[in-house]
Amino acid sequence: MSVANLRVSIGSRQYKSTSGKMRERSALAKILYILRRARHKTAQDLMHESSGNMPYWAAEDPTKFWAAADKHERKNGTLFIEHLLVLPRDLTLEQHIELVERWAETEASHRAYTYAIHYSQSADGGINPHCHFVLNESLQDGVKRGESKFFKRYNAKKPERGGCKKGGTGARTPAENKQVLIQQRQLFEDLCNEALERAQKDTRVSLQSYKNRGLDIVPEPKVGPRGWRNEKIRNEILAMREAKKELAKELTTIQKTQVVALEQYRQIKEKQAALARQEKAQERLALQQREREREQEAVKAKNDFWQQEQAEYEQFVAGVEQQEAEIIDFIALQAEATYQASKADFMQLFVNELTQVAPIYFELAQQDLIGFMHYAAIQADMELDDAVVRVFVEKEKPVLMAQIAERMRAYRQGLVKPQALMYLMQAKEIKESVSFEQLIAELEQQAVYKPPKPDG
Repeated sequence: MSVANLRVSIGSRQYKSTSGKMRERSALAKILYILRRARHKTAQDLMHESSGNMPYWAAEDPTKFWAAADKHERKNGTLFIEHLLVLPRDLTLEQHIELVERWAETEASHRAYTYAIHYSQSADGGINPHCHFVLNESLQDGVKRGESKFFKRYNAKKPERGGCKKGGTGARTPAENKQVLIQQRQLFEDLCNEALERAQKDTRVSLQSYKNRGLDIVPEPKVGPRGWRNEKIRNEILAMREAKKELAKELTTIQKTQVVALEQYRQIKEKQAALARQEKAQERLALQQREREREQEAVKAKNDFWQQEQAEYEQFVAGVEQQEAEIIDFIALQAEATYQASKADFMQLFVNELTQVAPIYFELAQQDLIGFMHYAAIQADMELDDAVVRVFVEKEKPVLMAQIAERMRAYRQGLVKPQALMYLMQAKEIKESVSFEQLIAELEQQAVYKPPKPDG
């Protein structure tokens, strides 16, 4: 069975003895006692000792620090604070040291401390592992201070000129100290249970009172060494402990029964919850299946609708294309008929007009052959070339026809195609002209005609 406890005492420089007289307390004496030195060296229960956060001048010998505290601490100051830690029996010495070191990290940060672990004999014949953890209230801030300056009054404006700032019970109200003690007891309980868990022990400790834990158990009376030496008192306490053990066994049996019942209840609840989750999962799957079926039906209906729309549209397009083809064919036939009719009319008109002006061409060609050929080359295309040639064929002038055809076909590729009616109008105007050379000169001025370069 593991037990743990925490008791905090303040080591003021002056204290009142049992006789009512004021006496001087010594920090060094306290340290020599817990370290089992000087007149206490005969004790054989010291298992481990350590110090930490000592100033540079006491790093090699921590007793120098506590002797300096006796020498330089103020008359009404606090020499030390002692934490008496009752350690769980189920842990080994190495585990006890680790537990105390973790306590030092949280409770003695930036404060000098010395501790010693004792394994004394308990009243039940077993060991009583406990630790005397002694620390100083002075908070070290990184400023190097000598032995005398270390314990002087703190200078808030210029810390390097004064001593260390005090941080402990003297800086708090009694109500605040009580709350801090409750927090410290809870912290030590947590550290002990964490150590037991790391050591894979089933036992756990609690620093709360029976009342706070809701237990109707009479606490064991507190007696000092003198009371324990009284056989009657000792027997009463031992009898009470035996009764507690029997009660603890009964409580353990009841707790085990409750644990079994709670485990069965938990398993039943878990099965019910699993069945409920399974039913909900099945409902969700069924709902999802119905949703998928509705979606598939909607998709199928949409596809059917669009397929029908596509078929109707294609049918409509086919009808429109057929109508367009029929209209195009009709228009093409009409246009072809119109074109053929217009072409026939135009050619007839042209032939008629050309027949009328043919004598003029012949006469002008006789007067000015070169000018006529230049004009014909500017104004005529192939069809008109052939028509002009036919004029001279009808007049039985094969040599002249050959010359005109040769010259006109040589220049025709780069000439502009004139309109037939404009050609006839211009031909009529030429009828009154004295010479084709005059017409060519006028065309050159208008930049319509550029005479061919002579061969060679």
